[in-house]
Amino acid sequence: MIREKCVYSGTKIQDIYCIPQVPIFCGCVENIEQYKYEDLIFSISDNGLIQIKNLIQLEDLYKNNHNDSVGSVWEKHHVSFSEFISPIIQNKKVFEYGGASGKLYNLCQTENKDWTIIDFNPMLESKNKLNVLAGDASNFFDESYEVYVSSHFLEHLYEPFLFLEKLRNIKKNGIHAFSIPNQKLWFNNIYTNSVFFEHTVLLEDEFIIQ
Repeated sequence: MIREKCVYSGTKIQDIYCIPQVPIFCGCVENIEQYKYEDLIFSISDNGLIQIKNLIQLEDLYKNNHNDSVGSVWEKHHVSFSEFISPIIQNKKVFEYGGASGKLYNLCQTENKDWTIIDFNPMLESKNKLNVLAGDASNFFDESYEVYVSSHFLEHLYEPFLFLEKLRNIKKNGIHAFSIPNQKLWFNNIYTNSVFFEHTVLLEDEFIIQ
């Protein structure tokens, strides 16, 4: 798939750099021959938004599970984010985009009426107040929920601004609490995962917060 226009403004994008034959899978495989490779083409729009031009089919990109976050930094993030949303989700129906590991749910499960998770590769099953769905989260909208949450999800979307617009339109009085990585900091520090096949748009505050 080829991105023809800026995901934010719809204006033309211009190619600025290409890294040839980059592995599309962000994880480990048993045999190196299992990796697939594509050129990683960086483009920029008239408004300065950096984005990847060539997009991978989601079925290939997320074919295998690699979304279980581990380590002290992730643990601190989940605890901090759960503390942030705790007063928001009190006795509310919660819908979580992403969240395949269920870690955020496990930290908050006593504070809400019920909780639904949708993810390409969920790592847990439905139980008690938890409902788990498998599928493309970017196209799933349900107005029956009161609070929507997502952690490190928006940066994975090919159309993050369209997703936010759709979510706002289906639930005008709802709440969407989310966290995203500081991609601009990563980019300035030359982190290879700041913008790549899974993070195809360099999300910055001036574009997200409108």
